Amino acid sequence: MIIKLINYSRVIVSGLAILSLNACQKTILQSNVAADSEILPSVGKPVVYDRFESAAIIEAEAAAGYNRGDIIPDFSRVGYRWGDESIPTVPVAITLQAPAGGVDAKEMIQKAIDSLSKFPLVGRHRGAILFKAGTYNVSGPLIINESGIVLRGEGASTSGTVLIATATTQHNFITFAGDAKLNGSPAGNRMNVKDKYVPVGRFWVTVSNPDEFQVGDDVILHRPGSQKWINDIKMNKLTNPWKPDDYIIRQQRVITHISGDTLHFENPNVMALTEDYGGAAVYKYSYEKRLSECGIENMRLQSAYVSNANENHGWEAVQFNCVEHSWMRNVQSAHFGYSLVSIKVNSKNVTVIDSECLTPKSTLNGGRRYNFEVNGSLNLVKNCRSTEGRHDYVTGSKQAGPNVFTQSIAEKSHYDSGPHHRWNMGTLWDALTLSGGNGGTLFVQDRQNAGTGHGWAGINQVLWNVSARQVVVQRPDSSGTNFSIGTKGNKVRGSFSRPDGVWISQNIPVEPQSLYEAQYNYRKARYPGGVFMVF
Repeated sequence: MIIKLINYSRVIVSGLAILSLNACQKTILQSNVAADSEILPSVGKPVVYDRFESAAIIEAEAAAGYNRGDIIPDFSRVGYRWGDESIPTVPVAITLQAPAGGVDAKEMIQKAIDSLSKFPLVGRHRGAILFKAGTYNVSGPLIINESGIVLRGEGASTSGTVLIATATTQHNFITFAGDAKLNGSPAGNRMNVKDKYVPVGRFWVTVSNPDEFQVGDDVILHRPGSQKWINDIKMNKLTNPWKPDDYIIRQQRVITHISGDTLHFENPNVMALTEDYGGAAVYKYSYEKRLSECGIENMRLQSAYVSNANENHGWEAVQFNCVEHSWMRNVQSAHFGYSLVSIKVNSKNVTVIDSECLTPKSTLNGGRRYNFEVNGSLNLVKNCRSTEGRHDYVTGSKQAGPNVFTQSIAEKSHYDSGPHHRWNMGTLWDALTLSGGNGGTLFVQDRQNAGTGHGWAGINQVLWNVSARQVVVQRPDSSGTNFSIGTKGNKVRGSFSRPDGVWISQNIPVEPQSLYEAQYNYRKARYPGGVFMVF
């Protein structure tokens, strides 16, 4: 059986939530509409937010018992330029030829990068370095520390452009490196958000100081650390208990519209915010130097290795560190011990598409084989392939999405994909196919004392038409829930007995096949002007 989709528009205007649904569907959704004072802008012109809907979403939100305005978030506003623009083809500025006879190419490549770094930006870009087909032996790390630089090859295979990391020390191979010093904090620790409750999925908050902000401001939606919250989700009972100062939640957003005392953001809130846990604040932020418009494409990256037991070789193939609006496309890696790509906590709006992480070489101990790792915000991993990973598609700790893994596969997996530890927020696991004798699993659970106190791995995680050998979806006692919708695979208990999240249509696929694609296509049709189009 396939569950058929339904589109509807939700119009927030003059204190009413108007739904273009039949009477039965309206009844299902009545419990999801909060009091006007909690879900409407308190001042200013009416604002319309339409979103894609399906029967499965309606059923899941009803099963979650939402009654304060929470919804499954819109995951369509992630990746390069929020998906509003295609990844560009940047003109070639420098062309490199593979050295004859296997001569080391590190100095040649780094000099080309440093030279291009001095070029002026033309629009958003300095240019691309084209690596002609051939093999480039590279004896150490390569660093890009200016915006607008693209590394481009002539094919992501052994017959295309191949960069081989030959150093015999454990090292990250290619790093796009900004300066991650963060500037900005709540003025006097003042919680300026007036709302008593900010539901999951909402795009706006009301503040006491709207005149201090402008459209286009980079802001953080901040929730202070709370011992009460830690106690309520029972993370105070770990051997290494969670501490409030370690669990300050920072959601990076951009202001798209200001209406009276209401600030609208380009992406939704992904964790319920409440005055019971200290309220919330909005403040401006910046990094000392966050890179943008960087890319790597059309090449194979390979680590020279001795054996699985010898880990003195390439570790992370590509790292995005303090980077935004950048990309990886059509890149293949082989034999790196940790990952093809690691997107760090201070990076956002990175797209990884049409790429493969193959046959990593390391032991199978912890801290290895996180083949596609996302630790930042608003990132997209699409149409990718992973083999022999421990955690093939994985997120890290305390990071707020939305983030999306979609239409990708993992083969010969050794362990689980999913949020790995310490409260990752708002990730869509969409149309993934995961397989492996011991792995091929996707777990959203309380990991308790695993590692150094992993605890609850994630909240407001959505599994949509995932196919896996085993699946765990549990829910904590506060701040949201987790969803398994249309999941194919054996439902198992998890490491510890905890309440189930919301399970809908287990082993029965739902329509659409990809929630990300459906949300994206609906948004592009409804809001052709992009994320700043608010009306």
